[in-house]
Amino acid sequence: SARSNQPPQAVGRFRSSFRRQSYQVQRKPSNPLTRKSSTRKNKVTVGAQFRTSLKQLTVALTAAEPHFIRCIKPNQAKKPFCFDSNLVAKQMKQTGLVETVRIRKEGFSYRPSFTDFIHAYQGIAFPYTVKVASSLRNCFAILNKAGVTCWHLGKTRVFLKYYHEDQLRQCLSDHHQWAILLQAHWRRIMARKRLELLQAEASRVKREARDFCNWILATSESTLC
Repeated sequence: SARSNQPPQAVGRFRSSFRRQSYQVQRKPSNPLTRKSSTRKNKVTVGAQFRTSLKQLTVALTAAEPHFIRCIKPNQAKKPFCFDSNLVAKQMKQTGLVETVRIRKEGFSYRPSFTDFIHAYQGIAFPYTVKVASSLRNCFAILNKAGVTCWHLGKTRVFLKYYHEDQLRQCLSDHHQWAILLQAHWRRIMARKRLELLQAEASRVKREARDFCNWILATSESTLC
């Protein structure tokens, strides 16, 4: 037969070329699929965008100091300059605002750290020129000097009532008055020095102008003679 008459080398080359062509034919349709998969990987999905925006929002909230504000309606009709006391009291009770105020009033609402407390009220017990360490002993000295009662000291913070801040500021009111008085005296001294300099400059200009006028008169008289 025609197949039996072909040499074995030709048959081997034919088989190898046939296998190579069939392998290439099998690989060709896989290229579009790989391209689609690569484009799918590069494409940003809606879930990824939402995750990214949520992460950015979390970072912004962590860096800031958010405050929660309770909105209370003054009246049901939403009219300006109309205040319904019964409606407002009902809303405050239902939202727990009255209970929150009571708890904050009975507890320690003002809780500064040792560093912030000493930085704010150092002048009550220590001079401002001295560097005071942020320790429990120094905080105790300031509170004892101010005559404040019903306070507690923790490991890193001072626990004070809501009215203690006003008492501590009242102790520093004299310091503020002295500071204002010193600033006024300093401004007066600087203004007096500036006035003396201006007066000396004005007298110098007058003297030079007088000398110049005398020189003009002298030269004119000499020329006439």
